[in-house]
Amino acid sequence: MSREQQIEKVSIVFGLLIECPLDKPMDTCPALELRDLPIGEKFDIVNGFSEEQLDDIITHHNKCLRERESDFFKLAD
Repeated sequence: MSREQQIEKVSIVFGLLIECPLDKPMDTCPALELRDLPIGEKFDIVNGFSEEQLDDIITHHNKCLRERESDFFKLAD
């Protein structure tokens, strides 16, 4: 993974540790417990994640987002 790719992935995951973009996180969210940590700890944890860990969180988020958006738009019909 290039340095630029790593920085992008760390930035995405760090943002997800700050807050769920859909307000209320699901119980299956891998970032759920980490959101309560102080900002400095979050930063240290995310910077210590392997590429696989970063990818897993990003993949989980993208899947959750698609499913929840799909459910939302079904309700809006």
